[in-house]
Amino acid sequence: MGLPQTIINFQTLAATLMQRTQNGIVALLLNDDTATKDFYTYTSIDQVKDTELWSDESKKFIEMVFEGSPSKIYIARVGATVPTLTTALQTLGNKLWDYLAFPNGASADMTTLSTWIKGKRDTDKKTYKAILAGVVADHEGITNFTTVGITDANNEVFDNIGFTARLVGLIAGTGTEGSITNYKLGELTSITDLADDTARSSAIDAGELILVNNGENVVIARGVNSLTTTSTTKGPIFKKIRIVEIIDMIRNDITTTIDNYYRGKVLNTYANKLLLVAAINTYFSTLAKEDVLDIEYVNLCEIDVEAQRAYLASIGVNVDVMSVAQILQYNTGDQIFLNCNIKTVDAMETFTINIFL
Repeated sequence: MGLPQTIINFQTLAATLMQRTQNGIVALLLNDDTATKDFYTYTSIDQVKDTELWSDESKKFIEMVFEGSPSKIYIARVGATVPTLTTALQTLGNKLWDYLAFPNGASADMTTLSTWIKGKRDTDKKTYKAILAGVVADHEGITNFTTVGITDANNEVFDNIGFTARLVGLIAGTGTEGSITNYKLGELTSITDLADDTARSSAIDAGELILVNNGENVVIARGVNSLTTTSTTKGPIFKKIRIVEIIDMIRNDITTTIDNYYRGKVLNTYANKLLLVAAINTYFSTLAKEDVLDIEYVNLCEIDVEAQRAYLASIGVNVDVMSVAQILQYNTGDQIFLNCNIKTVDAMETFTINIFL
């Protein structure tokens, strides 16, 4: 392995990030005893339309997902007895996908899925996300959709759980070029709207994804997930669906490249650490040129000197007599400590315009 090969890989990933986020993969859970297999993969609605594998309700939900143009749908079936939701989640847990929904699940299932997604993200470090309904999750991996009384042009009525089928496909297919904020759902004729802008703002601040009627169309009010409690490690930007998607994609790209080119393949010398840092910084630079990261900001990866200092002290090295350069260059066994500081670019959403006469 050399620096050029890794940089080319990172540059390719950076240049295709927007395209890849526009072709997200949906994991769909469906209560259905008509289908005969437990797991299906579809890349087009045409693969579903002419079959008798699914109930009419399931086919409708699959069509709604494909309206949003995801690249692929994984469907894990949940039966009246078997397979169970637990079994279906075990199957999905062995796949790579972006967003999950369960449009004919029960309210209790929303809570189960919320807990499962949190565990996968926080403990297993997966980048799974879910579009759920009526569940107060306070987590960037869970979007809580709460609008009800949704009617389309065919007079079909959906509750908030059922309409997650439409939203999960839309979000998976939107990518990072824009936000779903103010997205027009042209097929809808009416919703049970909140009373006024104060109520709508309160719902958004409470981590709810809602629809509003702007007088002409039904639109998504703001592309937020359920996160409401922020911290130094998860600031307000983590409330945005689009920003979390970017962060997840960057995490996946770096992790995949390290697995493919570094882990177990490269000696842990100071020089090789610098090669990895250079490759990641090249990746960040390309993302800035693509307007994924802020080009005016110093998006930088570097060796984490404080983490390295703490590690060396923990193994008995007298770091008090060492310079910063000596700490950076010291042999750290199989441990690598990096610190990355980046700033993402958000979409235009909030306008303050003063007009003076």
